[in-house]
Amino acid sequence: MSAGRSGAAKGTVDGDTWTFDGESKMGDKLIKTRSTIKILSPDSAVMKSEVSMEGGPMTLLMDLKGSRVKQVLRNFNSCVHGASEGWPFECFQNLRPR
Repeated sequence: MSAGRSGAAKGTVDGDTWTFDGESKMGDKLIKTRSTIKILSPDSAVMKSEVSMEGGPMTLLMDLKGSRVKQVLRNFNSCVHGASEGWPFECFQNLRPR
């Protein structure tokens, strides 16, 4: 089932911070989104998601903090060759431009 919304986001990297800016339409309304992921350490990261409707100010949707779980997630290891403990942000670290 579709809610009638589609869109795409463009990501940039600045040091340990990844920012994804997106734009989409829901019906005839323009929605802008921004998600920011900051890698704090090899074991933690924070993420903030914001949204703007019809040119209004960005409004915080969620603010999350993640910590590495000390267990192997076997289905994640296919994402990163040699991933050791299933930390999803290892994908971002490995995709970072060198």
